[in-house]
Amino acid sequence: QMPQIFFQDDPDFRIGFAFADGMIRRGVHFHPWHNMFMNAAMTAADIDFALDQADAAFGEVRANISKIEPHPVLMALMKH
Repeated sequence: QMPQIFFQDDPDFRIGFAFADGMIRRGVHFHPWHNMFMNAAMTAADIDFALDQADAAFGEVRANISKIEPHPVLMALMKH
């Protein structure tokens, strides 16, 4: 099964985009609206790294949630 992450009370996906951006800036490929794929080549260290970065990205989102703006590209796509 391929997981996809959504956040409660995030109708315009601004929180999801902020989390994905935080993960990408921390070196973990993460897509804000597409299913994720598991990679059997990941080591235990890779998984630990990704989880540590997720904790940091969640913390950043939590600390800045009131300042997160809608993502302009997604907003343009949603208008069509």
